[in-house]
Amino acid sequence: MSAQIQPPLAPPDERDAPVPASVRFGITVSRHQARRAVARNSVKRVLREAARHGAGQLLAAAQPQRVAVLLRLKAPLPDPVAATWSAVKAQLRQEADSLIGQLRRQLLAQSAGGAQALAAGTEGAAK
Repeated sequence: MSAQIQPPLAPPDERDAPVPASVRFGITVSRHQARRAVARNSVKRVLREAARHGAGQLLAAAQPQRVAVLLRLKAPLPDPVAATWSAVKAQLRQEADSLIGQLRRQLLAQSAGGAQALAAGTEGAAK
């Protein structure tokens, strides 16, 4: 799976206006990665549930900006004989939670870096 941070979603003429913080999720599972529609839909359900639980944390971390997150299944699902479906779903959920946590930490680091740069600019202007 992968996660990306997208640029602000406002049109160019509205970029100066204050933008309310929001988090949007997109989920995609290709037929190449999961042949059966039942499997693709189950993967999407697991990822949507992880997104629902992580949305609040991401919203708090991305407070001044909008964030669009795309969760995409990159590797094929394991053979049904090799692993039980409940084990596959648990692993998907664990990976999705891990990605959302990484994204949250990245957003917090960006906002802390921006706040530090803003504070450094303000200190330099005061001297």
